[in-house]
Amino acid sequence: MCAQHIDLRGDAYANGIIEVGDLLRALQEGTVVSVVKPHTGLDDSLRRNPYKGLRAFSGDDAGDFFGRGALVRSLADDLAATLAEDLFAPATEVKPPQRLLAVVGPSGSGKSSVVMAGLYPYLKNGGLPGSAHWRYLPPIVPGRHPLTNLAIALANATHDSVEQVLDDLSNPRRLHRMAGMMTGGTGNKLVVFIDQFEEVFT
Repeated sequence: MCAQHIDLRGDAYANGIIEVGDLLRALQEGTVVSVVKPHTGLDDSLRRNPYKGLRAFSGDDAGDFFGRGALVRSLADDLAATLAEDLFAPATEVKPPQRLLAVVGPSGSGKSSVVMAGLYPYLKNGGLPGSAHWRYLPPIVPGRHPLTNLAIALANATHDSVEQVLDDLSNPRRLHRMAGMMTGGTGNKLVVFIDQFEEVFT
């Protein structure tokens, strides 16, 4: 029995799985089967290995990321609850609104993947009311200079200088105004994902 490959992707699954069954039956019966598939002209991006090993899934890998749907929805529900608390807080509330969603787990447990390939695409596709219109910055890693790296990411989004953004970071009002400018003054949310946040402390 010789089978180079059987395409089970997308619409080809229904016919492909029948072909797999036929080949398995032929193998069981001892029939020699030769299957040669013509070159389909697939580019390298479709031939890539979808398994990342120890590397995190990114937003580009959302189509390969599965099995964490319940966790993604739970994170989105937690975020919605956090935003609701902010929305319905009394006008006299002195403390700043709580808009932080922390994803905590052991190293290598898939925290970065579930945010970048799970939660981010879920929100961008409208998983929460209005979330399809929020502004999403690329992931930020604190590194040895957390404020500078944050300023660089914000400067790339605002086209301001890094020095100007660093100055704005020292003033909550200017930071709030900067976020408003990045969302076009629409009142939409600005989402910042800080990966490897523990580097802030280490």
